[in-house]
Amino acid sequence: MNATTNTNATNEKLPQLPAQWHKQLPPTKPLTKQQQLILTLFAEGWNTKEIADMLKVSPKTIEYHRSMLFKLLNTYSIAIFTRLAIKMGLVKD
Repeated sequence: MNATTNTNATNEKLPQLPAQWHKQLPPTKPLTKQQQLILTLFAEGWNTKEIADMLKVSPKTIEYHRSMLFKLLNTYSIAIFTRLAIKMGLVKD
């Protein structure tokens, strides 16, 4: 079996991604300072509890903000979340 056949066999097993998964754009409506801060902290790798401790709020409050950001940014992927933060200039790549 050659490398091309092996690659094709591997690709057939991969799940199909939505056509637009990689084309997420920054929101048309500006984020609030709080939303920008929380997006930045998640993009930098902080977890919910750590962010809550830093901001002196409940982890439930951070979970709420994260879910609202996911809706606003039309994504449920932390990777895309991070990519958007980089595109928006909130985090350096």
